[in-house]
Parts: sequence; structure tokens; C-alpha cells
Amino acid sequence: MTTLATRPSVATTPAPTTWAWSSGPCRALEHTFEVVVEAGWPVDALAPVVAPFRVRGGAHAATTPRVRYEIRSADREGRVAAYADGERLATGRSTAAVLGGLAWHINRSVIEHSVDRYVLMHSASATLAGVTVVLAADMESGKTTTVAGLLRSGFDYVTDEAVALDPETCLVSPFPKTLSLDPGSWPLFPECAPRISGHRLQWFVEPYRLGSTVATAPVTAPEIVLFPKYVAGATTEVLPVSPAEATHELARMTFDFARHPRRNLETAARVARTATCARLRIGDLEEAVELVHELVSQRILDTL
Repeated sequence: MTTLATRPSVATTPAPTTWAWSSGPCRALEHTFEVVVEAGWPVDALAPVVAPFRVRGGAHAATTPRVRYEIRSADREGRVAAYADGERLATGRSTAAVLGGLAWHINRSVIEHSVDRYVLMHSASATLAGVTVVLAADMESGKTTTVAGLLRSGFDYVTDEAVALDPETCLVSPFPKTLSLDPGSWPLFPECAPRISGHRLQWFVEPYRLGSTVATAPVTAPEIVLFPKYVAGATTEVLPVSPAEATHELARMTFDFARHPRRNLETAARVARTATCARLRIGDLEEAVELVHELVSQRILDTL
């Protein structure tokens, strides 16, 4: 089982002087990092977590990693661990078993280093025909499952964790981390079962496995804002909410709201005034996806 810790709790083996593989510089919003792997541990297991953020082209030389992640032997008992600048994040019997700790630290660091630049909301997002849809919800509400369903139905992917709004324009900058599907969603996406065995608490799913492409540049300001909630056995339906209620919910979903309260509230209110806002009660995923398509179509018609 994966173990998260703030500091190493047992004796560790020395770090290798050379590494079998390096990701090179990576960037996720305002967080920069690199990942190195010791020989003997499968690099393929890292691809879903690291690939979306690897820096290409001329920006490669200009990117200075803020954090160095290491995947290496943890002890003489054959376990592997993930480290962030020497701090142990997770330990397990396989590389797959420690990916959760690595992904958790990357996500936490993205939020920590990006809240000054962006208004960050705990939301998933996807786009279709130039219409940006935001799914804002608490954990375990079904936002990742819903966005995965949207990707499978033709939407382009933006994020499943944090919508990054420019406070001046409300444009959304992609944070295209791989989707993290919990066990309850696995039967809905059998095509996304991991190709590499090993203990895991989540499936890390690349958007292309759902037939989707990834937005690589800022997308339009949110035009549809939904507050999804999975309710077993419920009728799947859209329930409109007022701009005031939507503003309250978006403010509640904003990471570190108190750091820039006026800016964050004004941005939430601007989005709520201009977007179609509603609660999305989900009893059936396919029905929910169909309703979102209908909302996008209506939004397009309204602009003609």
C-alpha cells in the first residue's frame, strides 16, 4: 500500500550518482520540475503523470526546474520510493504504487505556486466548438467521471483538477494533468484499464485513451458552468441557478480564496454573470453527457 509521509521514516538507500532516465524540464502552470528514475524501475509507468508537462522546443533551455523528483530504491527489501528534493512522498513495491504520491505533490505544488497568477478553482473543464464547460464540485462529486465522459464524446480536454482563470480576461489556461479515475468509475471506462500491473488506488488516464485531444493554449472564458453531483438512482437533470448562487459556489471552489479575496470574488461574479450556470444531478453518465451537449448547442445557437 502506498504510504504518504512528510519525512522519511525509515533508513533509505543512497541516491544514485547517475540516472537511467530523466524527464527534462516540465511545467504545469507556474510549477516547474523534473523527474529522474533509477535503473531497474519501469519508466513507462511514469508516462501518464509526466508526459503532459514536458517542455519542448526553445522553451526547454529557458525552463529551470523548481523541484527535482526522484524514483529510486527505498531500502534493501526491494521497495521503491518517490522523493521531492530528498523528502520521501510515497513507498511501495512497484513504480505504479508510488505514482499517487508523485501526482499529489505535483498537484499541490501547482496550486501553491499558481494562485498569485491565476484564479484557481477546484473544477474540471473541457471545450467543444469553442465553448468552454467548467464542472465545479467538491471531491467525490463526480466531476472527473463526468469530464471523462465528455472527452469520450468529442470534447477537448483542459483539466480535471484546477481551472486556471486569467483574472483580467477570464481565459482558461490548460492544466492537462492525466485524469485520476477512482474505483467507482472504473466499470464505466473499461478501455482505460492500466496497461502496467501494480497496486494503485486510481487509474491515471491519458486523454487520448478516451479519444480526446488536449488544449495547448488558453481557451475561451467559461460559457457553461455546472455544479455536478452524482446521486445513485436519481433522475439526471439540469437545475438552473442564479448568478448570485453561482458566484457563491465558484468562490467556495477557489483555492486559497483569502489570499486575493477581492480579485477572486470579482472573477467568480464575472463568470457567473456571463455563463449559463446550473446544477447537474447525475444518475446516469451517458444521460448527463447528452445534457451537456444540449447546453453547448443552445449556447452556440444563442450567439448566432
